[in-house]
Amino acid sequence: MKTKTKKEQATPLAKRTLIRAPLSTLGGVIAETTKVYRNARSGKLPHDDARSLVWMLSQLRAMLETQGLERIEQRLAELEPSLEGRSHGYTNGTHNAAYAFRGRTLNGNLEGRDPAGVG
Repeated sequence: MKTKTKKEQATPLAKRTLIRAPLSTLGGVIAETTKVYRNARSGKLPHDDARSLVWMLSQLRAMLETQGLERIEQRLAELEPSLEGRSHGYTNGTHNAAYAFRGRTLNGNLEGRDPAGVG
Protein backbone atom coordinates (compact mmCIF):
# COMPACT_ATOMS: atom_id res chain seq x y z
CA MET A 1 0.00 0.00 0.00
CA LYS A 2 1.35 3.39 -1.02
CA THR A 3 1.73 6.05 1.69
CA LYS A 4 0.55 9.58 1.04
CA THR A 5 3.07 12.35 0.55
CA LYS A 6 2.91 15.57 2.54
CA LYS A 7 1.32 17.32 -0.40
CA GLU A 8 -1.41 14.69 -0.57
CA GLN A 9 -1.98 14.95 3.19
CA ALA A 10 -2.53 18.71 3.03
CA THR A 11 -5.44 20.15 4.92
CA PRO A 12 -8.46 21.58 3.09
CA LEU A 13 -7.18 25.08 3.96
CA ALA A 14 -3.89 24.41 2.19
CA LYS A 15 -5.74 23.08 -0.85
CA ARG A 16 -7.81 26.22 -0.95
CA THR A 17 -4.69 28.39 -1.24
CA LEU A 18 -3.55 26.65 -4.43
CA ILE A 19 -5.77 28.96 -6.48
CA ARG A 20 -3.92 32.21 -6.93
CA ALA A 21 -5.16 35.49 -8.27
CA PRO A 22 -2.95 36.89 -11.03
CA LEU A 23 -0.47 39.41 -9.67
CA SER A 24 -0.68 41.27 -12.97
CA THR A 25 -3.98 42.81 -11.91
CA LEU A 26 -4.74 45.20 -9.06
CA GLY A 27 -7.45 42.84 -7.80
CA GLY A 28 -4.95 39.98 -7.70
CA VAL A 29 -2.45 42.02 -5.70
CA ILE A 30 -5.16 43.03 -3.25
CA ALA A 31 -6.30 39.42 -2.87
CA GLU A 32 -2.75 38.23 -2.23
CA THR A 33 -2.15 41.02 0.30
CA THR A 34 -5.33 39.96 2.08
CA LYS A 35 -4.11 36.35 2.24
CA VAL A 36 -0.77 37.44 3.69
CA TYR A 37 -2.54 39.59 6.28
CA ARG A 38 -4.87 36.77 7.34
CA ASN A 39 -1.99 34.29 7.62
CA ALA A 40 0.05 36.74 9.70
CA ARG A 41 -2.93 37.59 11.88
CA SER A 42 -3.62 33.90 12.58
CA GLY A 43 0.06 33.23 13.38
CA LYS A 44 0.67 30.97 10.36
CA LEU A 45 3.19 33.43 8.91
CA PRO A 46 5.93 35.16 10.94
CA HIS A 47 5.58 38.93 11.23
CA ASP A 48 8.90 39.65 9.50
CA ASP A 49 8.01 37.47 6.53
CA ALA A 50 4.55 39.02 6.27
CA ARG A 51 6.03 42.52 6.40
CA SER A 52 8.44 41.71 3.56
CA LEU A 53 5.72 40.14 1.43
CA VAL A 54 3.34 43.06 1.96
CA TRP A 55 6.11 45.49 1.03
CA MET A 56 6.75 43.60 -2.22
CA LEU A 57 3.03 43.50 -2.96
CA SER A 58 2.76 47.24 -2.34
CA GLN A 59 5.56 47.77 -4.87
CA LEU A 60 3.62 45.66 -7.39
CA ARG A 61 0.50 47.72 -6.68
CA ALA A 62 2.38 50.95 -7.30
CA MET A 63 3.74 49.63 -10.58
CA LEU A 64 0.27 48.54 -11.74
CA GLU A 65 -1.20 51.94 -10.83
CA THR A 66 1.60 53.73 -12.69
CA GLN A 67 1.04 51.51 -15.70
CA GLY A 68 -2.68 52.35 -15.61
CA LEU A 69 -1.96 56.07 -15.42
CA GLU A 70 0.42 55.81 -18.37
CA ARG A 71 -2.33 54.14 -20.41
CA ILE A 72 -4.76 56.94 -19.50
CA GLU A 73 -2.22 59.63 -20.40
CA GLN A 74 -1.53 57.93 -23.72
CA ARG A 75 -5.24 57.70 -24.52
CA LEU A 76 -5.78 61.37 -23.61
CA ALA A 77 -2.87 62.36 -25.86
CA GLU A 78 -4.48 60.37 -28.70
CA LEU A 79 -7.85 62.07 -28.15
CA GLU A 80 -6.53 65.61 -27.71
CA PRO A 81 -6.13 66.47 -31.42
CA SER A 82 -9.71 65.38 -32.17
CA LEU A 83 -11.09 67.68 -29.45
CA GLU A 84 -9.28 70.87 -30.50
CA GLY A 85 -11.61 73.55 -31.76
CA ARG A 86 -14.77 71.89 -30.48
CA SER A 87 -17.20 73.87 -28.39
CA HIS A 88 -18.27 70.80 -26.35
CA GLY A 89 -21.90 71.25 -27.34
CA TYR A 90 -22.18 74.97 -26.55
CA THR A 91 -22.62 77.33 -29.46
CA ASN A 92 -21.61 80.59 -27.77
CA GLY A 93 -18.28 81.25 -26.15
CA THR A 94 -19.80 82.98 -23.13
CA HIS A 95 -21.35 79.87 -21.57
CA ASN A 96 -20.82 79.85 -17.84
CA ALA A 97 -21.14 76.46 -16.16
CA ALA A 98 -22.08 78.15 -12.88
CA TYR A 99 -25.45 79.13 -14.38
CA ALA A 100 -26.21 75.70 -15.84
CA PHE A 101 -27.74 74.46 -12.59
CA ARG A 102 -29.25 77.75 -11.36
CA GLY A 103 -32.61 77.22 -9.74
CA ARG A 104 -32.07 73.50 -9.15
CA THR A 105 -31.85 71.76 -5.82
CA LEU A 106 -29.30 69.08 -4.99
CA ASN A 107 -31.59 66.31 -6.22
CA GLY A 108 -32.02 68.02 -9.60
CA ASN A 109 -35.59 69.31 -9.14
CA LEU A 110 -36.45 72.92 -9.89
CA GLU A 111 -36.87 75.00 -6.74
CA GLY A 112 -40.45 75.39 -5.63
CA ARG A 113 -41.72 72.42 -7.66
CA ASP A 114 -43.03 69.18 -6.37
CA PRO A 115 -40.78 66.22 -7.39
CA ALA A 116 -43.88 64.45 -8.70
CA GLY A 117 -44.46 67.35 -11.10
CA VAL A 118 -47.59 68.60 -9.39
CA GLY A 119 -47.69 72.30 -8.54
